Amino acid sequence: MKSQNGFTLIEVLLGVALALLGIVAMFQVQDNWARQKRSISSGGDAHISGSVSAFRLERDIRNAGMGFGNSGFLGCNALSYDANRIGVKTFSLPLIPVRIVQGAGGAPDEIHVLYGNSEALSSDYSVLSTDETFTMLLNRGGLGLGETVVVATAAGCRLAEITGNTNADGQTVDHNSTPYTRNSVVITPRYNSATPLGVVPATNGSVHVLGRAPVLNVWAVRARTALTQFNALNAEIAGDVGDGAVDLQAQYGLDTNGDTTIDTWQDADPAAWTQLRMIRFGLLVRGENYEKEAVTTANPAWLGGNFTMTNLDGSADSGAGSLGVNNWRNYRYNVFEVAIPLRNMIWTNRW
Repeated sequence: MKSQNGFTLIEVLLGVALALLGIVAMFQVQDNWARQKRSISSGGDAHISGSVSAFRLERDIRNAGMGFGNSGFLGCNALSYDANRIGVKTFSLPLIPVRIVQGAGGAPDEIHVLYGNSEALSSDYSVLSTDETFTMLLNRGGLGLGETVVVATAAGCRLAEITGNTNADGQTVDHNSTPYTRNSVVITPRYNSATPLGVVPATNGSVHVLGRAPVLNVWAVRARTALTQFNALNAEIAGDVGDGAVDLQAQYGLDTNGDTTIDTWQDADPAAWTQLRMIRFGLLVRGENYEKEAVTTANPAWLGGNFTMTNLDGSADSGAGSLGVNNWRNYRYNVFEVAIPLRNMIWTNRW
C-alpha cells in the first residue's frame, strides 16, 4: 500500500499565519495609501477654495472707490434712506472705498468695499444744492434718472436718487420722493425720504455718481469655516464664497507724504482717507483632513504677522500637549496673500 502524503497540522497553521501577516501588511499599505490620498485631496481642495476666494475678494477690492475716489469729502458719513431696508430705514453710509473692521483679539477682520457702476463720463460735479434739487455749475450731462448719488458739501453728505433731469436750465437735477417714469415704467424712489434727513447742504459742494446699482460688499469669515460676502445695500443674506477659510487679516497701504509710494502699512483707519493707495490681506484656509500627528507646529503667518489660532470649535488654543481632532495643529493650512492697488484712489493725483 502506497503511503499517503499531505500537510501536517503545523504546516497548515504556519500557512494560515503567513497568510494573515500578508493580509495585515496589505491592509496597512491600503490604509497608508488612503490616508495620504485624503491628505493630498484635502490640500488640493483647500488650495482651490482659497484661490477662488482670494481671486474674488481681490477683484472686488479693485473696484473700490469707483465714482467717488477723487472726492475731497472722503470719510464723510452720508445720511441715507432706503425704502427697502428692513427695520429702520435711515442709516449712515461712510464715503470710504475700503474699510477694514478689525477683529478683536486677533479674530478675523471684515473688509467693506464700496463702489458704484455709473455710466456717466464724469463722476464728480461741482454743485449748488438745496433740499430737493441741486444745480450743476457747468451742466448735468451724464446724470440719468434713477442714478444714485452722494451730495457732499462742507456741511455734510447725503445719499440721493435722481428723479428728474429735464429742467429747462440744463443744470438742475431733482431728488425727491415723488414717483418718476423711466423707460415707460413708473418708479417709486428708493433712496429719497419724504421726511427731510436733517441736513441742508451748503453751497459749492460736489455730487458723486454711484449709478443705479451701488455696492457695499461686506467680506467676512463665518465661524472660522468659510469666507462669506453680501451687499449691505441690498439687505442680502451672506453667502459662502469658499469653504475652509478660518481667518482673514487685512491692512491699509498709505502714501502719507504724497510721493506716490506706499510708506506705511497699518491696521488702524488712516488719519486722512486721501492717503489710501493699497489694501493687502492674508486669507488662511484649512484642509478638512485630520492628521494623527501635529503637521502644523507653528502659527501660520503672512506679511502682516502671525495668525491667531484657536481650536476648531472656536475656543482658546489648548496647546501642543492636547493634540486631537479639535486642535488646529492636526490640520494643514494654505495662506493666500494679495496686495491690491486701489486704482480709483491712485488716479486721484491725475484728476
